[in-house]
Amino acid sequence: MTLEEAFQQYLIYITIQFPKSEKTISGYQHELSRYLQFLKQKELVQIDEIESGMLEEYVRVLSREHASASVNHAITAIRSFHQFLAFRFDQPDPAEYLEHLQKTQALPVYCTKQEIEKMMAQFGQSPEDIRWHAIAELLYGCGLRVSECAELTMNQIDLELGMLRVWGKGNKERLVPMPRQTMRIVREYVDTVRPLYQKKPTSWLFITRLGKKTTTASIESMIKSVCIQAGIQKPITPHKLRHTYATHMLEGGADLRSVQELLGHSDIATTQIYTHIDRHRLRTAYDEGLGKLMDQEEGENNHEI
Repeated sequence: MTLEEAFQQYLIYITIQFPKSEKTISGYQHELSRYLQFLKQKELVQIDEIESGMLEEYVRVLSREHASASVNHAITAIRSFHQFLAFRFDQPDPAEYLEHLQKTQALPVYCTKQEIEKMMAQFGQSPEDIRWHAIAELLYGCGLRVSECAELTMNQIDLELGMLRVWGKGNKERLVPMPRQTMRIVREYVDTVRPLYQKKPTSWLFITRLGKKTTTASIESMIKSVCIQAGIQKPITPHKLRHTYATHMLEGGADLRSVQELLGHSDIATTQIYTHIDRHRLRTAYDEGLGKLMDQEEGENNHEI
């Protein structure tokens, strides 16, 4: 069987017979097209010509130009492809022992409290500013994913109790309290701007001047623009505001389990990355304070000897 024939059979498998999501199919198709192009450059035509050493070489080539997370996406697609061929056509599986790369977990980028204040200070009192301010406050003040914020409906928000009912990943529901500042801005939007923008009955919380739902892309663009206006050099996105929420919660004394529930993480290991930030902050504070003092005292003692 040729490489192209095998590729087409696999696409039918993941699209029709055992369908995956459109995003997964698109990602696998991209990764496998790139992989097959590499094999064709090696003048390989048949699938039974592929050996494990070729896969290892391909991974090394990818690793020179791409982060480990991107390489691992490619490895996942390649392993799935060869597992399918091995099962369906009784072919040897050259990817059987192909392992994912070890990822070095980078600390999430987040804003300081001063940077958050500078960001929020950019919003004025125009209807558009009030709408965007309310969205920014919810992203930071409630730690929402950008998709969760865009998908909010009027019946998910209780401004009397100061609570949000959020539908997260896996359609899991969680309750998130709103800070007073966030409640104030959101109430102002609901009372003054939303009625102005609403052209016909709709349940969406955040709507545009044309009465349509606010998109995730427009929210991402807004956050980028506001950060530029505020002079913030970090690459802040809506998801970085979620990182900021978690970090500030832990810095304020919240326990890890509570933060896990508020963020909607199914696995506490996902939340634990934020403890690394806090430990890093504490280490820096120590080095600049007590650590420096103790180093100085040790130098004085050595001088006396």
